[in-house]
Formats: sequence, C-alpha cells, structure tokens
Amino acid sequence: MSVAELAKLIITAFKDFPDYAEHVKAAKTVVVPSGKYFGKYYQDIQKRVPSIANAKARLGWTPKVNLKKAIKLTLDYHLAHKDYQLE
Repeated sequence: MSVAELAKLIITAFKDFPDYAEHVKAAKTVVVPSGKYFGKYYQDIQKRVPSIANAKARLGWTPKVNLKKAIKLTLDYHLAHKDYQLE
C-alpha cells in the first residue's frame, strides 16, 4: 500500500466522525516524487513491500484486525481522548 493509499483510507475513516466533516471535505492527497520531498541525495527502495513476517517469527504476534479496522479503532481511541499532549 502506498502512502497515498493509506492517506485515502484515513480520510475515508474520518467520514464516520461528523465533527471532522469539514476536514474531510478539505483533505486531499498530492503525489510528490521522493527526490523532491526528501532531496536529491535521498536513497531508498522505491518499491518497498512491508511485511509482518519478522513480527510473527520473533514475537509470535499476528494481527487480529485488518488495516481498515485498525485505522477505525485508532481514530475511535484518539478522538475520544483529546486531553493528552504528545511529547
């Protein structure tokens, strides 16, 4: 999944929260080449394929929900607990 696809999933998830309707309407994704965003000397694998194989093998961890559900649960929690400061 690309960063843009992930952003679109998050924007879509915010539609379930009426207090953020204006933010959803204003949200957009913009494709920016990595060299432009990070600078011409930035080097990274252009086609990374994320894997949880190491987490499964080393920690015995397996996800219990898919990404869409995980985003919803994360938003549910953080939007209900707005009284903390990130450090």
